[in-house]
Amino acid sequence: MAQKAVTYGPQSLVGELLKDMLTGVTRLNKPGGVKFLSDIVRQASVAGDVAGARALSERPDSLPTLACLTVPTLILEGVEDTV
Repeated sequence: MAQKAVTYGPQSLVGELLKDMLTGVTRLNKPGGVKFLSDIVRQASVAGDVAGARALSERPDSLPTLACLTVPTLILEGVEDTV
């Protein structure tokens, strides 16, 4: 993603990011939301895109942390949660 932003600009990331941010159903039924998020992605700076991609790629896996939980915990996942 970082290399794509550097080579082609922030607008080149719209398609990839929207599929992770909004499900197909939402993209079809809420064109205003699609436009809103698309505009945000297009307005980002290349430096911001690179920093964001780096942060996501370097973040530690949280799975081992789950074994440390000692209190009742509710984990929710939605049908349309694509990430």
